[in-house]
Amino acid sequence: MTNTELFAKPIEEITHDPFFRVDNFKDEKWYGDLKMFLSIGICSTTKRKSDEMQKALKVLGYSSHTQEKGGKLFLLPGAERPRTTPPKDYER
Repeated sequence: MTNTELFAKPIEEITHDPFFRVDNFKDEKWYGDLKMFLSIGICSTTKRKSDEMQKALKVLGYSSHTQEKGGKLFLLPGAERPRTTPPKDYER
């Protein structure tokens, strides 16, 4: 599977491929962000980049989700947890 074929699929249809390597994405402009996510488990991103990165991470065997905090979008590991309590207002 090529990167173009991977990005054309909906994320629900993508499965883990143990032979797909991180280096397959070295020509993508977000490759550095992908390496950062794999190193520390979080990175700042944009909506367009996050969709492609989530597909790349899924084929590599990682689950991820996005969360907006302070007007910035972050890519975080694991599935999104449902919120049971409203977010706290930290501004005073």
